[in-house]
Amino acid sequence: MADVIVTLKCVLASPDINVKESTEKIRKEVENFGARILGITTEEVAFGIKAILPRFAMDENLGNYDALEDAIRDLDEVSSIETIQVSRAMG
Repeated sequence: MADVIVTLKCVLASPDINVKESTEKIRKEVENFGARILGITTEEVAFGIKAILPRFAMDENLGNYDALEDAIRDLDEVSSIETIQVSRAMG
């Protein structure tokens, strides 16, 4: 059995959004999906807007993570989401 390691880039809608609160909301969505958080970082995008980059591991038997992306995209704070990296970890 293998895990899939995924990193998403969740761009916030405004520079006025509380990054810490948004990070916790994204963390909860990932955990509710059944994945394990490996780490979460933030980065500057432009004009004070930040992106939250959750990195998580999920069992490959869960299939795709479209439902997770949709749940995060539905958060009011998130303006866009994209997959940055996907890899398969054996072990």
